[in-house]
Amino acid sequence: MVNEKKVAIVGCGFVGSSSAFALMQSGLFSEMVLIDVDKNRAEGEALDIAHGMTFAEPMKIYAGDYSDVADAAMIVVTAGAAQKPGWTWSTRTSTSLSPLSPRLRSLALTAFCSSSPTRSMF
Repeated sequence: MVNEKKVAIVGCGFVGSSSAFALMQSGLFSEMVLIDVDKNRAEGEALDIAHGMTFAEPMKIYAGDYSDVADAAMIVVTAGAAQKPGWTWSTRTSTSLSPLSPRLRSLALTAFCSSSPTRSMF
């Protein structure tokens, strides 16, 4: 069953952490799970963002894994490979999305991708 008040963010870099902070402030969700290949980074970002809840609605914010995405109403995918010299947008897109596709395809009900390389997909 989908939890309409739960959001999952895959990727805790600059875009992911900024998106998580903005969503925390929005009050749209009551639960947020942060997922990153570096579990310590996800845990640190979850703690940092939780400190800002003083100025927002109460929310459960935690680091998790792909199993925590199954009931999320929205999945924000910001994970991706850093741009390397000589890479085209399509190279970056395929490099970034290939490891994620099998996991997200089996879990995602709704996905919103906010990373720049997705421009070439539309």
